[in-house]
Amino acid sequence: MEANCTYTERMKRRFWIWTASLVLLILGFGYVATSVEAYTSVAYICENTGSRYGYHLWPGGFKTSEWARKSFLESFLVESRPKTGIQHRWSRCAYMGTTIFGNHISFADGPLGGMAYLSQADLAKWMEHHSQAEVVGLYDFLCKSNREESRKRVDEIRRELYPYG
Repeated sequence: MEANCTYTERMKRRFWIWTASLVLLILGFGYVATSVEAYTSVAYICENTGSRYGYHLWPGGFKTSEWARKSFLESFLVESRPKTGIQHRWSRCAYMGTTIFGNHISFADGPLGGMAYLSQADLAKWMEHHSQAEVVGLYDFLCKSNREESRKRVDEIRRELYPYG
C-alpha cells in the first residue's frame, strides 16, 4: 500500500505517527513524574528529649539529605549534666513518599509520645520558668513513662503555659 502512496501522503502519515508518539511519551512522563515515588522522606523524634532527625531514602537503600535538630531540653541536659549520657527513644513520626518534583504522594507515621505535640518554642518557654531540677525531672519522667503518660504531662505543660485556652 505504501508503494501506491505519494511522497506527500507518506510524509503526512509519518508526521502524525511521530506527533502521536511524542504526545504519548510526554503524557507517560507526566504520569510517572507526578505519581511514582522517587524517594521517601523519613523523620524521627526522640520521645524523651524532643530532638528530631531525618533523611531521604532512595530506591536501593541509600540515604541523602540527613539532618538533625537538638531540642532545647537535650541542649540543656548536655550543658548541665555533661557526664551523664542522654537516653534516646526514637519514634518514626513521618514517612512520606515523594515524586521527582517534591510532591508528597503517600504519608505514614507511627504512634507518638508527648514530645511530638510540644513545640520547641513552648518547651523553651516552659524551661525558662522552671528550675534546673524541674527540667531534669521532666526528662527523667519522660524516660520512664509510656506514651499516654507523656502526652498527659505535655497537656499539663500546655495548660500551664496557656491557662485560658
